[in-house]
Amino acid sequence: MGMIFGAGIGIIFSSTGLGLPIGAGVGLVFGLLFNQQKIK
Repeated sequence: MGMIFGAGIGIIFSSTGLGLPIGAGVGLVFGLLFNQQKIK
């Protein structure tokens, strides 16, 4: 789930010129948040 968001966000950020690393970082954060939501 987080990886899918990371890929999508990475594409958006890469198109704005910020690059994939930021998208990957944001995707990782989203993945952690979604995992916490599922646990609760």
